[in-house]
Amino acid sequence: MPKPPAKPPCACSKKAGSEPLNSPIDLGAEVKPGPAELKEPWEFNGLEKMLCTEIKNDGEQIIIRICPKQSPVICGGGLSHSEYIIDRIDFHWGSAHTVNNERLPLETHIFMYCTEFCGIDEALQKEGAAAFSILHEYSDITSCGICKLIPFVSQINKCVNKPIPYCVISLKDFLPENKDNFIRYTGSTTYPPYKPGLEWTVFQEKLPITRIDLGQFTNICDQDGKLIVSNFREIQPIPPGAEIFSFSDGKDCSCSTPKQ
Repeated sequence: MPKPPAKPPCACSKKAGSEPLNSPIDLGAEVKPGPAELKEPWEFNGLEKMLCTEIKNDGEQIIIRICPKQSPVICGGGLSHSEYIIDRIDFHWGSAHTVNNERLPLETHIFMYCTEFCGIDEALQKEGAAAFSILHEYSDITSCGICKLIPFVSQINKCVNKPIPYCVISLKDFLPENKDNFIRYTGSTTYPPYKPGLEWTVFQEKLPITRIDLGQFTNICDQDGKLIVSNFREIQPIPPGAEIFSFSDGKDCSCSTPKQ
């Protein structure tokens, strides 16, 4: 694959000598409007492509692994590198991030890395990894991606580290319609060992989920057979001077309806 052209560093990247920002954080008063020069349109290549993957319960969360050769390519959006591919999708119940100190029922994380690197571990060491965060709120309907996921969740709720085929999914099903309204900051992974240098995009449009469907997640068991009632990391402090920016197209960010 040809090496994509380098981009200038994102203003959200950690400044030299500044205290690192860990994730997750509360998205509240510290969020400031992002500089206009950082606003850049997204380009998603292969977003609707159907992927054959595998899903597993690792005893702490549900993980969907994406084969690099199948992954859609993500460009733009003001991210620090030119092209990214997906590594994995995982889920947190309740949400990892909070909004004005409110915790939502579910959060989807889509981890990706720059195509210059061999994998996400190398990318995290060199500030070449990024993540999408999609928050879910209670509704009387459930988004399309979660609807398709639920039957597989029930198959792995007591089977730890035993992946099963998950065919087929489309990344589009897990993303909101409005991808231009988001919060951007550079933090860390939300799973051990909490590696720094991860560029977060938290979409402001929330996707719906019913209480019944959320119950499928809280039925997941750990290695000792105990229910994982919640699996979020505690909110991390925000150091002085941290750059947490919001970008908006001015459109409404209310809850999406499922794309059936």
